[in-house]
Amino acid sequence: MSRTNGCAVAGTGALSCWGSDAYGSLGRGGVSGINTAAPTVPPVSNAVAVSVGAYHSCAALTTGGVVCFGYNLESEIGDGTTMQRNAPTPVLNLP
Repeated sequence: MSRTNGCAVAGTGALSCWGSDAYGSLGRGGVSGINTAAPTVPPVSNAVAVSVGAYHSCAALTTGGVVCFGYNLESEIGDGTTMQRNAPTPVLNLP
């Protein structure tokens, strides 16, 4: 399976993603790809940076926290599970 997607943080802190949504990697609650940038669901409005992995994405927040979404078979999301996450999910136990 070929997978390409991107995410960006707007000047307002809003996080949007586009492209393939394999394994929920767009954070929109499903697995259907889209051709234009669209906000995550629920919206992330306080992002400062984003990183896109093979089948998951993560965003650093102004609060010092991090949210991730997508494939999680090897605990990529950091929520203490191996369940796929189709929506932004807080990373646990950050210092």
